[in-house]
Amino acid sequence: MNTSLLASLLLTSTGLTTGVAALAGCLIVYLAYKLVYRPDFGMPVRRRLLATHIRFRRDQFADVPVWWTNLQVQRAIRGHWKQSLRDTVIRPHEPVAELQGHGAEMTVRAALTAGWPRVGR
Repeated sequence: MNTSLLASLLLTSTGLTTGVAALAGCLIVYLAYKLVYRPDFGMPVRRRLLATHIRFRRDQFADVPVWWTNLQVQRAIRGHWKQSLRDTVIRPHEPVAELQGHGAEMTVRAALTAGWPRVGR
């Protein structure tokens, strides 16, 4: 009775070891696939193990976490391009006199007080 119990434990531990080894092998193959396969996102994408979010380097490279799917990377890069295009539009930081309903004299007065050279005097 003890030998059959010992044999079944040995068989179970061998099966458990095989299962753990198979799981580790699948994980290694998956990580190799994620690091080697390079779909085209419009810019080179580097997958990083220790990254927590996307990071762009001079709009030429993107570092993303390994666990992000290709769809997540694609959407993040598309959002970055949209935001960078929005940032190129000049928006006034202070209220401009013309936008507040004041006439052109207000802007001329503001220009003169700002130290611009007077023309014609």
